[in-house]
Amino acid sequence: MTDDSTGRIWRVTTTVVVPTWVRTGPNGGLPKTLQPQSRLPEQSARYGELVIAVRTHRYPAEDAGRADPRFALMELVADVNGGPDPMSAIEALEGPLISLIDLLSFQIAATIGVDQVNVIDITPPVSVGEERAFQFFGGSPYGSFQRGVDLEAVRGQLLGRFPADLDTGNSHNRAALRWFVKSLSTDVLHDEFIFLWIALEILCDASGVREERFYVGACGHTIRECPECSRPTAQMVRGATIRKFIEKTGVSDDDCRKLWKYRQMMHGAIRFDPGTGQELGPLVQLLRAVVAARLKPQLGLSSEQPPVVSFSGLSIHPAMGLGGTSRVTNDHLQPLPD
Repeated sequence: MTDDSTGRIWRVTTTVVVPTWVRTGPNGGLPKTLQPQSRLPEQSARYGELVIAVRTHRYPAEDAGRADPRFALMELVADVNGGPDPMSAIEALEGPLISLIDLLSFQIAATIGVDQVNVIDITPPVSVGEERAFQFFGGSPYGSFQRGVDLEAVRGQLLGRFPADLDTGNSHNRAALRWFVKSLSTDVLHDEFIFLWIALEILCDASGVREERFYVGACGHTIRECPECSRPTAQMVRGATIRKFIEKTGVSDDDCRKLWKYRQMMHGAIRFDPGTGQELGPLVQLLRAVVAARLKPQLGLSSEQPPVVSFSGLSIHPAMGLGGTSRVTNDHLQPLPD
């Protein structure tokens, strides 16, 4: 075994989901066989002291027949200098890896997603068959891809039944409903939050709730009316208005401020570092409950009708996995092409 009191070298293997393409036949015609290929071919590059290589994921034999031909599983592999625990490697790798994935996704104009992550200690001296510290994440431990799955916090009707009519009242209600439904289509926490917040602002703007304040000059003095025409200078304050709208559903002032804080992700003020989901997860559930509570009356539904959305509840983060030790394989020790 190794001495965990010193810095370690961790091999981090991030399995990513990449769109595929099909090579055309001669002169641009149909190919003889439809053989999807990854749009991210095997390659490697050095970024400072960090080398990141991409290689084809080796499917377990029993899973090969279930692979979706629209996507290919590839592996982004890096040897990371970190501390005594696997999470230190995740934290050190997150910045450059997420930048790489975002730049590649932008380049091919298609999303590259994170499937799972394996981390194992390969600090020299090390040999094949040696037991080393190991961590497996069943989802993404990286902040930008953090997910949450609610457990009984959202209870919908088991079987869908055609409603009596399709009247949603007005365009505001239809738009808020659409964004609420979009939030159900993803388990990525910051995506859920953004979709729900859009629905919230639509409902707030249509509600008539307003929090106004008089103009305050750079000197700090409040100017209640225009010195030229005597019209009041009061204007709606967006943040205070939305917090007032949320508070009407019984949410505490502290939680309103937390929700407003995460709303600033739309302006780039929130960094999705590891652990962000621990706070964002409960806030997403709270926001979902607020939107559902304000939307139901607009759709002619009572609070008891489905979906029933709790203001709090249990949730799990699919990035959780298994830790312990694992045997080092020859694959773990293969040098990365520079």
